[in-house]
Amino acid sequence: FSCFRQQYCGIILLYVIKNIILEENVLPSPIKTIANGVEKLFLPNNSFNTTLVSVNFYLPLSADNISKYALLPEILVTCSEDYPDYLKLNYKLSGLYGADAEANISKVGDCICIKFIASSINDRFALDGESPVSNTVQLLLDLIFKPKVKDGAFYDSDLKREKRKLIDRIKGDLNEKRAYARNRLIAEMFEDDPFGVYRLGKAEEVASITGKELYGAWKEMLETAFIRIHTIGEKENNTVYERITDELSKINRHNITD
Repeated sequence: FSCFRQQYCGIILLYVIKNIILEENVLPSPIKTIANGVEKLFLPNNSFNTTLVSVNFYLPLSADNISKYALLPEILVTCSEDYPDYLKLNYKLSGLYGADAEANISKVGDCICIKFIASSINDRFALDGESPVSNTVQLLLDLIFKPKVKDGAFYDSDLKREKRKLIDRIKGDLNEKRAYARNRLIAEMFEDDPFGVYRLGKAEEVASITGKELYGAWKEMLETAFIRIHTIGEKENNTVYERITDELSKINRHNITD
């Protein structure tokens, strides 16, 4: 099993257990391929009033790229070409009935998973026939595919801010003894294995990343990552699939992570 197949099994197991507990007779849709290196998974759920969409990028994990990939999602979800600062982005999210957009990074076997997540109230609660789910998904994809860059590089002001925040998180794990012990144990157990690499990278490497290097990491993510789209909600929204296939059709996809 590949790293993301293992993760899929875990997702399905938790989903089935949850539905058994809630006595819901709802089963997940099968995984479907919608483009080269892109799959979708829909988990129907009527228990909540929101829909959650996550776009997951799987890339090979190594000590050479981890710091850039740890920094990348942090900067992508705080600004974009259309929303150049967090104030404007937050104002837009508030206008979407308090929608939420965030990102995180995790290790899945020998892969790194960069996950972008959007959450919105279901369309049936919106006024005047609006579709907050579609609009929130479009905003999330704008953050992924239309970053705030100039001349092939991220802006120094945005880079400096997010580097400081990430370095603080790394130092925080060093000062938190339980987290430090866990990370050191994993590093020792998997010394010669990619899984032993700390998921946030090294503070000194983060500090040295340039705007052009991060832009290169962004392009590499779009060109080579295996992509899995998860949707959990009342009904499946095709906006995310149509937009992603359209955006990826403009990109030279190659050496896709297996």
